[in-house]
Amino acid sequence: MTAIPVVIKSLFVAYDAYCKKCEMNEGYKMTQIPVFPKVMENTESFKVMAGSNGDRMLGLTLDNESNSRVCYESLEFIRKWLKGWFVSYDEMLAQLEEPFPENTIAVSFGAKSFQIGNSCAEFYENKRTQGSFSYQKISPNVMVTYFNKDDINFLAGFTYFPVLRDAARCFGNDRAALYMAIPSIESFPLRDRAKTIELNKAYGRYCSVAKKRVVVEAKGKYPMHLEYDALYGTFSYIMCEECLVDSVTYKWKDPSEADSSVEIAQKLQELADNGTGTVEVFHTRGSLSSSEKRIVDLKEFLEANPSFNVHSKHALIAKIVLGEEFKDRIGGEPVEQAEPTEVAKVAPEPTEVAKTKAMCGCGMATDSKKETLTKQKDSSITEFSDSEASEASEDSKEAPAEFDSDVDAVIVN
Repeated sequence: MTAIPVVIKSLFVAYDAYCKKCEMNEGYKMTQIPVFPKVMENTESFKVMAGSNGDRMLGLTLDNESNSRVCYESLEFIRKWLKGWFVSYDEMLAQLEEPFPENTIAVSFGAKSFQIGNSCAEFYENKRTQGSFSYQKISPNVMVTYFNKDDINFLAGFTYFPVLRDAARCFGNDRAALYMAIPSIESFPLRDRAKTIELNKAYGRYCSVAKKRVVVEAKGKYPMHLEYDALYGTFSYIMCEECLVDSVTYKWKDPSEADSSVEIAQKLQELADNGTGTVEVFHTRGSLSSSEKRIVDLKEFLEANPSFNVHSKHALIAKIVLGEEFKDRIGGEPVEQAEPTEVAKVAPEPTEVAKTKAMCGCGMATDSKKETLTKQKDSSITEFSDSEASEASEDSKEAPAEFDSDVDAVIVN
């Protein structure tokens, strides 16, 4: 009777191992939040181990001692592996001489340039560089934390979840996953691939053919993928045309030698984020004086004043801050309109009928009459011009030009 439960248990462990290995071969999804095993619900405390310089290098997530169900061999597996990881840190090696507590349910350790945070799988970059984090399992019991910056997934650290009793061990798969992950994932900060090849004779890159990050061995004549089959526990080399072309065309560009235009754009964006810096706007319907507006207020101002555009000399700043939404409102300069001049109007020439009547009624005009008529004509023209000019002046006073009050208001930095 006692043999039956043992057989059933063995079959369950074998099936569990098969499922985990198949899942590893298929690959795991990357997530924005860490996915923990159910045992993490019983977390009671978090213990940090620091190096001689105070860097937080190792974190242990602990369960209640009375509820401990962790496999001792699993704790020993990761402790011995970590002795190789921290081989250059005497302080850490001394702490790793002692076995981990039996109620350890997770072990987190950071990559170079990263330290342990305040909880499981939490890391931060030494210089507090801004970026985001994502997470991905790479084996049945190992999860990677990525630091994402400039569209690159950098290695921030690992978290190992010790196997529970009566579950499949998969130690070989975990060891292979760690061995493959370290060279395949980019280290922060980004470094020249040639130096990595010189040191490790291998490098990592994302291969669109394999649809994942791969280890590219550079020992032989041609670079090849190093692949691992979790089901059979074997390594193999795969020739890849994409990685072969990449190995020939690859050129290292030092990020410190950034394009000057990129640096300018970054500085302008910093001004906008900090609420400093101004841009000039102008009225598109006339020669109204332009005004400077704070970068942080620009979007709101343009929405409230559709007749204003951003001056062409500040077009770059506006494009960075506003994007495509206001692209039709960026550029151009105010058009100076000439002021209207007052022109006297001349009376129309008399018609032929009027001339005939004048000749018939009065005969040929004498010189004195001509002179009198000329003076009367000039006088009427002058009176007419003066009245027209006066009316134009009154019209300009009665109808002042439209004026947006906002253009005159300067927002103080």
